[in-house]
Amino acid sequence: MGLNKKKPVFPDEMSALVSLFVTNRDFYTSTEFKEATLRTEFLNPLLETLGWDVGNRKAQSPLEREVKEELSMKVDGVSRAPDYGFLIGAQRKWFLEAKKPNVKLESGSSAADAAFQLKRYSWSAGLSLGVLTNFHEFSIYDTRQMPEKDQSASVGRIAYFKVDELANHWEFLWGLASREAVANGSIEEYARDSSKAKGTRSVDSEFLSEIKAWRLELAKDIAKENLFLDAQQLSLAVQRLIDRLVFLRFAEARGLEHYGDLLQLASRQGIYKRLWSLFNRADDKYNSGLFHKSEIAADGEISAAEPLLNVGDEVLRQILSKLYFPYPYEFSVIPGDVLGNVYEQFLGDEIQLSAEREVVVEEKLEVRKAGGVYYTPRAVVEFIISETVMPLLEGKTPAAVAKLRFLDPSSGSGTFLISLFHTLISWHEHYYLEKPSLARKFLEQGTDGSPRLKTSERKKILLNNVFGIDLDPQAVEVTKLSLLLTVLENQAQLEFALGQILPNLSQNIVCGNTLIDDAFESLEELVTFRPLFEESLFPEVLAHGGFDAIVGNPPYLNVDTVWGAKDPRLKHLKARYSHIHTDKTDLLFYFLARAVELCKGEIGLIVSRSFLEADKAQKLRGWLASEVRVRKIVDMRHSLLFPKVGINTAMVFLTKSNSPKSAKFLRHRAKELPIAYTKAYFEKSEEFDSLLVSQQDLGSANWNFGSKDITSVLEKIDDAGRPLGEIFYVGKGMETGANRAFTFTHGDQGVLKELAEMGFLKERARNSDIKPYTIGKSNIWVIFPYLANGFDELPGSIRSHLLTFRPELEERAAFRRGDCEWWKYSFPLHLEHFRDKKLVSPYMARGNSFALDFSASYFLSTDTTVLYGSLERSEFDYLLGVMNSQLMSARFRFHSKLKGGGQYEYFAKQISRLAVPEFDSSLEFHQAVVSNVAEILRLEGEAASSLLNSEKEEAARAIKGLKAEIDEGLREFIGLSSVEASTLIGSLD
Repeated sequence: MGLNKKKPVFPDEMSALVSLFVTNRDFYTSTEFKEATLRTEFLNPLLETLGWDVGNRKAQSPLEREVKEELSMKVDGVSRAPDYGFLIGAQRKWFLEAKKPNVKLESGSSAADAAFQLKRYSWSAGLSLGVLTNFHEFSIYDTRQMPEKDQSASVGRIAYFKVDELANHWEFLWGLASREAVANGSIEEYARDSSKAKGTRSVDSEFLSEIKAWRLELAKDIAKENLFLDAQQLSLAVQRLIDRLVFLRFAEARGLEHYGDLLQLASRQGIYKRLWSLFNRADDKYNSGLFHKSEIAADGEISAAEPLLNVGDEVLRQILSKLYFPYPYEFSVIPGDVLGNVYEQFLGDEIQLSAEREVVVEEKLEVRKAGGVYYTPRAVVEFIISETVMPLLEGKTPAAVAKLRFLDPSSGSGTFLISLFHTLISWHEHYYLEKPSLARKFLEQGTDGSPRLKTSERKKILLNNVFGIDLDPQAVEVTKLSLLLTVLENQAQLEFALGQILPNLSQNIVCGNTLIDDAFESLEELVTFRPLFEESLFPEVLAHGGFDAIVGNPPYLNVDTVWGAKDPRLKHLKARYSHIHTDKTDLLFYFLARAVELCKGEIGLIVSRSFLEADKAQKLRGWLASEVRVRKIVDMRHSLLFPKVGINTAMVFLTKSNSPKSAKFLRHRAKELPIAYTKAYFEKSEEFDSLLVSQQDLGSANWNFGSKDITSVLEKIDDAGRPLGEIFYVGKGMETGANRAFTFTHGDQGVLKELAEMGFLKERARNSDIKPYTIGKSNIWVIFPYLANGFDELPGSIRSHLLTFRPELEERAAFRRGDCEWWKYSFPLHLEHFRDKKLVSPYMARGNSFALDFSASYFLSTDTTVLYGSLERSEFDYLLGVMNSQLMSARFRFHSKLKGGGQYEYFAKQISRLAVPEFDSSLEFHQAVVSNVAEILRLEGEAASSLLNSEKEEAARAIKGLKAEIDEGLREFIGLSSVEASTLIGSLD
């Protein structure tokens, strides 16, 4: 499996233990030998030999147990639970289920039952590995496959052996389940490297599919029977019903409600009305708002008649039955982050109603535009909170902490707020543990045997410290649900005799638009866009200067792309945030600005790293530099924290404190993250290049800083050159507004050639066609209509082609505004320079890729950047060689913005800033560059004409040598040492 980094020797103490068991096998496998004794005499020593601190002798606190035994949970109404849970850094990694040695584990009904029990625990907890053993037999399971009650014990089993064979399997067991191996990611490595079993589905994906199906069926049923509900009200009714059922089932699994209350209803009639008797009881008991009947309101709330909705028995019966055994969900062990992940995805869809009241569930527009919903990794959330919140807690008492206020301004399903709440609970537990007199008052024993902060104190923390905002009303409901479940987490059931256990979070987690605080023209816009007016946005907090810390992961949306140019919100943003607004911007720009406005202390956000380098973010960077200080920016560069979406990110830590005189910029070195990385990974100095930048050096210019050594190299390069914007006229290619209409196809190559020679056709050079030095053949011909003074002067075949597309061409916005004729381009940018000699670049590339269009042969669209000039051919060749050099490619990266997939932007403004040494025909180096470039172009042409790999490879070797000569000559000409050049070139790999 590739898991074993070393070959451990089978320990003598284990050899003695095995010998003891084998010698007395008859006794140990008899009914007289009890499971508790087995664990004490055999399993605990085994686990300790594997490096696990079973007795918690090494921990600094009883809160830091890495092995939890017999979690006292309710499973199907009986006190049962995984016998051992193993944790690394408070994160559960695997379960071990122990059985008496007389229980057979290889095959048969007892083995199948025991395996199902283990797999159900592990799968529901989102774990990949589980071990079932009675020390006489060992069964190790891949627990990613959804368990089924009647499965054979062999299903999912990756290893089986008896105690006599333990020595032979020790290397495997150590490499997979020892503490050292697990801490180094052995389980995650196994899950990545092993092929998944047929039918494998994680608990979050399965439960997501389940509740999506519930939503659809409930929506269909409720829409049909309750005609007064619109789509928004229907969505809210369905969401609240699902939330209430989930909450009560989780409460049952934790022993806080009578087991089976929901299941009993499935066999009766009038289920929905009977459910409301449970909901009303829960409302009295918890008083959390989750079970409140909503009031009539203009913003889509359902009426107080919600209990009178008609909901069919059959759909409810199916849902309720799937919440219980033998279905695989074991709610007692499903972790909060799994539930959060499920809901994050669940809320990406919304219910739509047709005129005929047919129900359709569709992906939300902003989700579709963003490419999906992506859950913030737990390690990232914990690191941001540790950097922003934890320093504020240092040296304080609980009374002082109670005065702190923390906000997530785009809370989604509550990922950051749940972690924040856990952090505050943990801080209080550690504080009280150090003071025995206070511990007796504020702590109790939790269901897992660890000290636990009492529910009454958790409730106070939640109301005092935790605040969130989200635009989606369903997300707000889900956040409340998750926080309430956290209040009850690990709660002993005996304390639940009194009512009003939970807090009402209606004043803490609010629904609205964090960015917009002024009115819209219509009631419909008010309902849709949900502005949060200052007087209703946590007025008590803002009256005291704002929040002490703000954390979160703002939406990664481009305003123009997602909302559209005519969306009324754009007008409000432009006016409200005129100090940072540009003609095209990302939503995160505004969230950064809003966080600064709402905060009086610390800010920690994970955002797209684009704002560090984007030209469109110049105003934002300048404003931030004037309003706050930068504590730290952790630039993850190529390493994707959200691999599926492909966005490069940075963690940004800002402060209102004037104390920091410099900002720490950390640049991640590796191109990908290790398996099973935790919060601690971001604290490892060896994983990042670090640079201190004076706060005075932060302004509107690019925040892409190198070390002092690199900065010195950049200055030497710039001092030796002249910006390209002073040598060329730099702009982007033309915009047709309808590429399909202007793309000309014809079966007769002679016709194409004739039209091209006349100048009415140009071969298109696409972004992907432009390589260093050369432009590839696209064989895509684009009509160039500007040689004709009128439409009638165009060649007949071109007129016929364009007439076919006339309706489409007249739909273009530019034509409808009167900015172009129907048969011409929307924006023939830089038409006056079209016949000029030019260098061209793709607008996105991994490195400098400049090519020469000396005869103005190509059509260049907006996915290219064009450098127009009236230079001699020798000067063009010289600049082509210098600009494609490794040194200039490395220099350019500090002008540009890193995008997904390791590509950089090559926009006009960025290219214009690149300084290159000017051509001087009297200099030997310059002459050599011209000569080498001419030879490179000749060899490229030869290689393109050949079909033989040997000839192509020979040309490639020669070209590589010529490029190396240019690189070395440029380095010497600028006056850089080989160390300086290699440091710069390797700095951004």
